[in-house]
Amino acid sequence: MKVGGERASAKEAAKSAQLRLGTFAPMIVRLLTALVSVLVLSARALAQAPPAPPQTPAAPASRLETEYKLAVPAGQDGEVWRWLTTRYAADKTGRLGAGWTSSLGDETFRDRYFDVPAATLLRARAGLRHRQRFDTTGQLTKQLVQLKLTDDAGGLLREEIKFKPVEGATDRLALPDLLRPADRAALDSILTTLGVRFAAVRPAFSLHQRRRRLYFQQDGEAFSTVTLDSSYAGDGRPATFTEIEIELNEKRYTGAAEPERARMRAVLDGIRADVLRQFPRLTQDQRPKYTKLAALLAADSGTATGGTRPTTAAPPATPPTTPPRAVPMAVAGAAVGLFVGWWWLWRRRRRRRRARV
Repeated sequence: MKVGGERASAKEAAKSAQLRLGTFAPMIVRLLTALVSVLVLSARALAQAPPAPPQTPAAPASRLETEYKLAVPAGQDGEVWRWLTTRYAADKTGRLGAGWTSSLGDETFRDRYFDVPAATLLRARAGLRHRQRFDTTGQLTKQLVQLKLTDDAGGLLREEIKFKPVEGATDRLALPDLLRPADRAALDSILTTLGVRFAAVRPAFSLHQRRRRLYFQQDGEAFSTVTLDSSYAGDGRPATFTEIEIELNEKRYTGAAEPERARMRAVLDGIRADVLRQFPRLTQDQRPKYTKLAALLAADSGTATGGTRPTTAAPPATPPTTPPRAVPMAVAGAAVGLFVGWWWLWRRRRRRRRARV
């Protein structure tokens, strides 16, 4: 009798489970139907939505360079430097006002310029270079990849964009190998706006220069520099020029509000006027170094160089992208997860009921 009673109880439990399953079945069907509807609506919405804009690399921070360039006649550089270091010696900067100090520097720069065969950057009065700085002992102290863009007709204001080269960079590396992938993408994007293909950029020539410099500080912060810059062709060709650069500190000027910028420009104008009073034969020539040396090398080889800014080319069209499928896949995953979770709970409860029986 006991065995028969157990069998009867098992049958009743199974019948009860079937009844419960029958009760839950319509609910399960409705749940799955709702999830399928959500998937269909999501897919339609994404298909009708416009494609996502292409990912563009973040542009590196740029700075504004404001400087006067005064051409120095051949043979006069020694006289000019002696006067500058006497006139603006550390104990005589009081002529600029309270809180001013000065210091001296002497370095050698080696610049490798890059351009395309059509010299598009040269004609745009732009300059793309790998710069290395050396102290008086010949020790490399700093290097960078630099793009300079002329922002006004007079050439007084230029935009400067800097990239840090890869670790262990040398002057034998090609331009792409000097940069990290993110910086290559950013530079490529900028050059495209100038009508230049990054892949087509090649070395143009090398320019070396000795830079004797006066650094001016106001209240302990960098303010401006006056540099006697003697430049020459890096390959030994007879192409040289000397100039004075009277320049505001680019970092300070870029971050300043307009009233402070106006005050800084007034100080710059005062130093320029002071130099020209002493050396009236100096002439202002705002052409970039790249342009000046290119003109000298062209004259030496009998070729011509351009001097006008080319029309800016529009960036190439980006092909449309396919709609993202992340949302439908996520909804489908949620549906499967819900179903599997419900099924697991149902099986667990069923096993517990059987164990109690």
